[in-house]
Amino acid sequence: MLQDIQEDIKRTFFTFLSTAPTKQQVEGFQKALSLGWAKTKTFFPGNPQIVSFVSAMDVAKYLGDAPISSGASTDYGFTLLTGFLNQKVFVFDDIPEGKVYSTAIENIVFANQQVSGNDLAKAFNLTVDQSNLIGVTHSVITSNATIETLAFQGSTLFAEISNGVVETTITEPAPETPETKS
Repeated sequence: MLQDIQEDIKRTFFTFLSTAPTKQQVEGFQKALSLGWAKTKTFFPGNPQIVSFVSAMDVAKYLGDAPISSGASTDYGFTLLTGFLNQKVFVFDDIPEGKVYSTAIENIVFANQQVSGNDLAKAFNLTVDQSNLIGVTHSVITSNATIETLAFQGSTLFAEISNGVVETTITEPAPETPETKS
């Protein structure tokens, strides 16, 4: 149940990322990460740490087309790419395929209210998780021989500057025709 609540917090954040981003389209995953990183830097002064959220399917497609090598380009070049751009890349199934969301780490806000030690926790006799952000209680219902579970959480993730989130749509290259071949 805790994992379901945590997943819901992430899903809500990913939905928020797509509400009012700055949008651009590029061809290919590597360009999407690179230009998402570059565009994001235009919204934040200095040299902010950039974070990108990507789909597992997009990473798999990129890795599937990359040559296998060793050394500095471990992980088929994915480690080299993210290291070169000096950004953190998080891979989640909840990110839509074909989208890369980038923003500065400082733009991500985690607002929370601890559920331990407050009046709510005392009134409902909540047991809290190790983060003190999720509390649960169980009640025996004797009329139908069930146990009812009540869960509280008081946290959300959001981007403080919504247009400081860059949504880069990955487009596929146009198929080669006799006219486009060199």
